[in-house]
Amino acid sequence: MRALIKKECTEVLVPFGIAFVVITLAWLAAMRFDQALLPPATDRLIFVAVSSGLAGVVLGYLQFSTERWRGKFGYLCHRGTGLEGAFLAKTVAGLVATALVGFGPPLTYAIFAGLTSPNASIIQWSMLGAYAVAATGGASLYGLGALAASLRRRSIAGILLIPVGVMGVTTVVMFSAGAATRRKAH
Repeated sequence: MRALIKKECTEVLVPFGIAFVVITLAWLAAMRFDQALLPPATDRLIFVAVSSGLAGVVLGYLQFSTERWRGKFGYLCHRGTGLEGAFLAKTVAGLVATALVGFGPPLTYAIFAGLTSPNASIIQWSMLGAYAVAATGGASLYGLGALAASLRRRSIAGILLIPVGVMGVTTVVMFSAGAATRRKAH
């Protein structure tokens, strides 16, 4: 079982690790201390929820579809752990990657600000709990992506996933435009 979890983590954490690094760099570059670590941070909470949800639905879909695309689904059924073990390994790796993409950037930003900011003494560490709660939406959408991947009709999967993708891209564009506008205003 450990080997299967290690395999899934390797396959998943490499591309989603890159997404984590990109989003974290965006947080470090675009956020101001008062926007991210002092209440109310409603816009940031929405961004965390959407980025976690988008990562969850894409990851859930890709993780469960790639085995069928590669023709290895039958192989997984006959492994020592069986189909249940493969499902468990994929789910563990997928939820860890979803949490990394959703909750990792605000956590990294908070640690960075706590170590380097002159305002470190007034950080509201309770905001990390709010960010963690906002990132839990990714778990539900991870399940939606896994469900869409298991459907035989691709058109139904598209109907489920296209609106989620459009919302995700729209939110990222709005966040980027808002950050650029705030930078120019100050």
